[in-house]
Amino acid sequence: LITEDVIDTSVERLFTARFKLGMFDDPASVPYTDIPVETVASDEHLALAAEAARSSLVLLKNDGLLPLAEGTKVAVIGPNADNFNTLIANYNGTPTHPTTALKGIIEKVGAENVSHAVGSPIAGDIRRDYALIPAGVLFHEEDGEMQPGLMGEYYAEPDMTGEPALTQVDETVDFNWDASPITGERKDTFGVKWTGYIVPETDGTYRIKPPSTHPHFGEATVNGTLVEGEEFEMIAGERYEIEVSVKIEDFWHRQAVEPEAYLTWTDVSGDLTAEAMAAAEDADVIIYVGGIDAFLEGEEMPVELDGFNGGDRTSLDLPAVQLALMEKLEATGKPMVVVNFSGSAMALNWSDENAEAIIQAFYPGEMAGNAIADLLWGDYSPSGRLPVTFYKSLEGMPGFGDYSMQNRTYKYYDGAPLYPFGYGLSYTSFDYSDLVLPESHNGTGPMEASVTVTNSGDMAGREVVQLYLQHAERANPGVPKVELVAFDVVDLAPGESETVSFTLSPERLGYYGEDGELVMPTSGSATLSAGGGQPGFTENAISDTVTFSGE
Repeated sequence: LITEDVIDTSVERLFTARFKLGMFDDPASVPYTDIPVETVASDEHLALAAEAARSSLVLLKNDGLLPLAEGTKVAVIGPNADNFNTLIANYNGTPTHPTTALKGIIEKVGAENVSHAVGSPIAGDIRRDYALIPAGVLFHEEDGEMQPGLMGEYYAEPDMTGEPALTQVDETVDFNWDASPITGERKDTFGVKWTGYIVPETDGTYRIKPPSTHPHFGEATVNGTLVEGEEFEMIAGERYEIEVSVKIEDFWHRQAVEPEAYLTWTDVSGDLTAEAMAAAEDADVIIYVGGIDAFLEGEEMPVELDGFNGGDRTSLDLPAVQLALMEKLEATGKPMVVVNFSGSAMALNWSDENAEAIIQAFYPGEMAGNAIADLLWGDYSPSGRLPVTFYKSLEGMPGFGDYSMQNRTYKYYDGAPLYPFGYGLSYTSFDYSDLVLPESHNGTGPMEASVTVTNSGDMAGREVVQLYLQHAERANPGVPKVELVAFDVVDLAPGESETVSFTLSPERLGYYGEDGELVMPTSGSATLSAGGGQPGFTENAISDTVTFSGE
């Protein structure tokens, strides 16, 4: 369906990047080789991660509850409050300073001002409140005596045949290797088997995860039963035989990240709803942290439950177990902030009607919790804007197999969105004035535009200045109803103004015909609107018209 020239272009781009990275040169001549590992997660890089997280958070609703006052006691409730998966998304590295929403809020205001409960599974019966099985409950046997830790046998070959190359006691299984523990060489294969006992300190019904997120690379058994999908009734003080194994064979090549092994569990015998209600009892504000995560949505995932299908979404709604919990929390009468994690659009209809504030977090990286806490308590004014449309439902939307653009994206959508593309609130306000456009333009060359933005509020803030184009007449259904043609970002102190200028290329002014060729607008007219969001969805947008003369 595509030409060989298109493939050539893609290959050239790919290999240009690879050549620039030095992948075909002697490592000694590649400057990246001299960067020490200590540079990773340096203070400078962590500060950049924090700034990226701050910039990505989108304030969708605020009835005046935010920012929170100093001394506010909060209940942080929800399956994503302490969910590591919300930080990393897909195709990720391993963070060195992972900060969940719960951790960031506690660091911000102190544990004495925070109560916490998971509240519900994330979807169906899927739990996200797994924690590392601690050293205090793991033992092995030596000379008939129970000793702390598991016995680890490390083999040079992943199939773990012959004698182990290394034997050691490991307090717990909590590893992320950047090289083989046997040879010290990166990408060398190896295998590890841990054996011993779990001796729980409390009675409970436990679920235990396999040691890797990738079943191909590891498994665990308790009393000979594979842990995947099983629940184990355990009695405090009793011992349960455990065996854990991982094989690091083609992990390096398949995953392109460091191999890992973690042994985690959760006690599912408690009443999650009751725990959530108890956590909310003494709080001034409920911070509900929910949504989905990258292990529910992604590429070819073994997920089959209501609303999800193999990594695809079949519904935009919040999972039913979460909505049921939120309704119970709302009935307490306490004000609620909803923090939603997702990599795609969510129909947050209930939250829009009932919560006092909503923050769309997406998957904001390892410093997410700090950025969320700083936004909640007003250390900065939020500036994130939606890069996708948040719809109310899938009603009227094309199916996955329909590749037409009809009723897709903000450019062609005929309905009323819940939150439009480009939308986002601030703790301050911005006024627009002096939109400067040419009265007429030939439609075939670049066009200049400018607008003045003023921070009219009481707080310093960042504004995403957006310029949209709407053709007066749509020559064919492929012409967008509205289209973002330029944007810029300005940081302004209260009362400060700045003129933002744009140069629009001919491609930004034109549209594509039904034959796929770019059409320059040599006649007719178009409206250009500048503001903090789409025209029709933001009060501060100003507009003017330009006529295309073709001369």
